[in-house]
Amino acid sequence: MEQIKISTIDEIYNDDNFIKFQAFNNLDATKIDLSNFHANIKDVVNCNLENTRLKIFLTHENNTGFDSMIRIVDSNIIGTKFVSDEKKQDNSTRKINVYLDNVMLDEEQIKYLNALYKNDNFQIYYDLNTILNNDGIVIDSLELLGLLTRFLDNAISRTPIFKEKEIYEIVDKIEKTIIKDKDGDLKTIYDNIVSQLSNYEKIIMFRNSNIQNVTFENLEINEKVYNILKTFTIRNCNLRNVTFTNSLNTMFHNDDDFFHYVHSYNSVENTKMPNINYNSWQDIKSRRISSTPFTFMKNLYVELDRKCNAKCSFCRNDCMEKCKYKFKNIMNNLNRIVGGINNIFIGGGEPTVNKKDLYKLLDIYRYSRNIYTVSNGTATLDFYKNLDSKIYISRHHFDDKINADIFSINKKKILSMDDLSQLYDLTLTCTCINGGIDSVDKIIEYLQEAESYSIRNIVFSNLHDDASVNTFDGSYKNLNVKNDLFDEAINILKLQGFDYNYPVISSGGYKMYMLKNNLSRLRVAFKQYISKNELANLWLNAVKRTFDLSMAPDGSIYENWAQDENKTKVLK
Repeated sequence: MEQIKISTIDEIYNDDNFIKFQAFNNLDATKIDLSNFHANIKDVVNCNLENTRLKIFLTHENNTGFDSMIRIVDSNIIGTKFVSDEKKQDNSTRKINVYLDNVMLDEEQIKYLNALYKNDNFQIYYDLNTILNNDGIVIDSLELLGLLTRFLDNAISRTPIFKEKEIYEIVDKIEKTIIKDKDGDLKTIYDNIVSQLSNYEKIIMFRNSNIQNVTFENLEINEKVYNILKTFTIRNCNLRNVTFTNSLNTMFHNDDDFFHYVHSYNSVENTKMPNINYNSWQDIKSRRISSTPFTFMKNLYVELDRKCNAKCSFCRNDCMEKCKYKFKNIMNNLNRIVGGINNIFIGGGEPTVNKKDLYKLLDIYRYSRNIYTVSNGTATLDFYKNLDSKIYISRHHFDDKINADIFSINKKKILSMDDLSQLYDLTLTCTCINGGIDSVDKIIEYLQEAESYSIRNIVFSNLHDDASVNTFDGSYKNLNVKNDLFDEAINILKLQGFDYNYPVISSGGYKMYMLKNNLSRLRVAFKQYISKNELANLWLNAVKRTFDLSMAPDGSIYENWAQDENKTKVLK
């Protein structure tokens, strides 16, 4: 609409001394002295108010109970003065919202608005044109990214097909906007990959929040850069020589899903985290439990005594220090640290030997933490069905008789595969030993059997190398499967459509590879115990780490097979 040119302030009023125009719409009042105009203007739309000395009043007074608002659109307000009443009404949480859409400002106005931008009583909203047309406006990277996304959403909704010149004009606007990034975090990400993007890919990157098929190289990721990256879908990219800075405690709190996603669909090479290393982790026990950075899960394995009704030839209990069972100590120490623990695994020995204490643990912690009962399958089917816990059943062979023989238990006293298929939320754990599951073919057969019984979660593990003493007698060592068995199995499963992820490196002295097949819904993990030296070497640049702690039957806490204290005895 064409602007109405006014020559004097009197033309704004009608005969009854009321404002003639609805708010301030479509006025050209250039250089007219409006300094004595005191109306509380709600809108300034399509106006030229250059050098009018108009005062725009910002106030919290609003009889409707809603936030106050001033909206300035398509206007030149150079020389206009903002006047604010920053006192809120008692018990009021209302804000003053200032919307500036395609507005021309002067240096004094920009300085004033920058101060309001940091004031909790005000919310300043700029559109892209206002940002581009006025130097010096303060706006953070995330908000600038939002402006770009909305601009492109509007542009593409009008015409999804562009001529080359139109694409160039849009990209030019994108790059002029990114230059305005005062924080520099969005610009840091864009500059790192821009040479790999076509003009159309630059548009899609911001329009769809999508980054694909590029390499992030030598990128330093601080907390702000990290928060911007989280807004994008990142697929088929390579993160090479990426460094995370020291603000990791807050950066990675409760962001498991994001990092699982990134590392599921992208490759990561040489991730550097200079503030985390194996030695410093070893030295700071309290942080290990409560707030260790870049730790997605803190797992505690509770030994509910070391009594067991099975006699597995590879059982670690035979090489542990003698330890009295003190359930009261377990409860006291668990209460002290449970706030820093994500998952509690209740095992032994065989935890079902102490059913009363098992019930007590589950009753207290089942609602506050993920609880898993690790059992050998010798309790009744009804017992497991009624157990208020996720269940891990040790199952070292798919054949019922061979499995019972490995446990040295009568076949009739241990659950069959048919029994196990009736349990909900079940994971089978298989220790691979020579004479049992000791080849790729047998691993595949185990998975086929599990799937035929609708059992979807399986964990294979080798025997630990005892990272404390690194020695065993000959008969024990002969039980362990060949070192590359799991690598061979993983490669075969990848060819059969299983998604492959980077390994979890655990303080418990193992690395774990997790795979899943979206068609069959099978989830398979390979848990490979490693030496303490290998653990220390892998820890520094690991993509994902967990802290695995164990609680002995007397309530004391140690670090599984990687501990410096409470060393295991050599098998005789």
